[in-house]
Amino acid sequence: MTVNGFKYSVATTYNNIAHKTTNNNNMKKLYIYGTAVLMALSAPVFTSCGGGNDDDLGDNPDVGPDKPSGVLSPDESKDYLEEVGKAFLQQFKPEEQKQLIELISYYDEHYGDLDMPEDWEEDDIYMNPDDVFGALKNGTRGNINAMTRAISVYDFNTYAGIYQPKGDCWEKTGDSDKIIFRFFKAGETCELVATNLGGANDSWRPSEFDDTDDAEYIIPYKVGVSLTESGKELMNGTVNFIPNVRNHTVSADYDVTAANLRMIAKLEGTDTRLSMNAQGAVNGMTLVKASTVAEGNYLCDYEVLKKTDDFSSLLTTANAEMDVIGKVQVKSKATNFSKVNKLLDKTYDKYEIENYEAGRKDCDKDCKELNRYVVNGVYYSTGDEQAKIIYQPALYGDPAQYWEWSAEPVISFSDGTTYDFDEFFDSTQFLSVKNLYEDLVNSYMKLWNKDR
Repeated sequence: MTVNGFKYSVATTYNNIAHKTTNNNNMKKLYIYGTAVLMALSAPVFTSCGGGNDDDLGDNPDVGPDKPSGVLSPDESKDYLEEVGKAFLQQFKPEEQKQLIELISYYDEHYGDLDMPEDWEEDDIYMNPDDVFGALKNGTRGNINAMTRAISVYDFNTYAGIYQPKGDCWEKTGDSDKIIFRFFKAGETCELVATNLGGANDSWRPSEFDDTDDAEYIIPYKVGVSLTESGKELMNGTVNFIPNVRNHTVSADYDVTAANLRMIAKLEGTDTRLSMNAQGAVNGMTLVKASTVAEGNYLCDYEVLKKTDDFSSLLTTANAEMDVIGKVQVKSKATNFSKVNKLLDKTYDKYEIENYEAGRKDCDKDCKELNRYVVNGVYYSTGDEQAKIIYQPALYGDPAQYWEWSAEPVISFSDGTTYDFDEFFDSTQFLSVKNLYEDLVNSYMKLWNKDR
């Protein structure tokens, strides 16, 4: 590893908490189902992505159903979640991001295939416009947390300058203390600019984290990125990333605004504790909050991380919470990560187990164990737990031919009834949300395809 060093072995590893605890066959859908589906087919899947601020971006929008009194029945929960899903989707209006979307689409079509300058190193510490525009594209498509990937850390000493399209690649055309990609849309000047916002000594060197790396890159702690069209700023963001190999700590702050979307994230890490908080807002109103606190050992010990293939083996416990427009919360706690990963990786099929019933019993036993290690509760802004998300055996295939059991998450209500997610969020019950979502997608696609 070169510059990936601390950034990808520590900072990106925090993302892996979300993926190791929700994605690895993946605590299977705890967030994908427990959040996106609880959002009733809405677009943004807002995982605990590394980071958030103590300050709120703004109030929740005053929309959606009132807080319920007491524990709702499954049918009442469906009604409640349907109203939350509609209220959430109604906060997104494609026309409010029109100029940004059209610029991203234009860049994709006219400049998206350009290669980087030939003399640039094949590393990730230079600014690649495709990465920035790709992150912004995801942000304007509802995945607000993806916007943090629009900014990163760069080596300005090596790559600062003005770059413009020439032939099939970007070419340096002038000097600057910034990294500037200048291109043109219908005769208008557009610029994607990265700025070193740190002081003379506010920097770190990747070689601190990898003694096999001979390159002496110097990375500022704080970087700003902006996108303008004809002088009008359509996006701006900052990242303040401070790794410390000696003290075994890391911190990162992200703040990105694109059109009327804003994402903030904060990450703090030591050898024994990682904390992440993130918020996403539209028009100054907070739509989603996510937080994770994980505990373990050697979590910021770079020498250990370099040798560790399974980051989850370093974790002992993690608590996560997500809030959607102040109406729905998913609260999760996980322990014994290595065991959880092994259980989720197990196969219960015709080729591994002697017969169909033995496979079911084996899967059922492991589901009970998973439910001890992974606890997920669903709340509607009161202290009452409305439902749990638990694991149960699910059958795929035909018992007379090929069959396979799988540990699948289901929604379990206090009256003892359980539903798989397809069953609970059936298209008939949530038709209004489904239609609203499809209309929103079609409206966005019209903007994306306008000039193509």
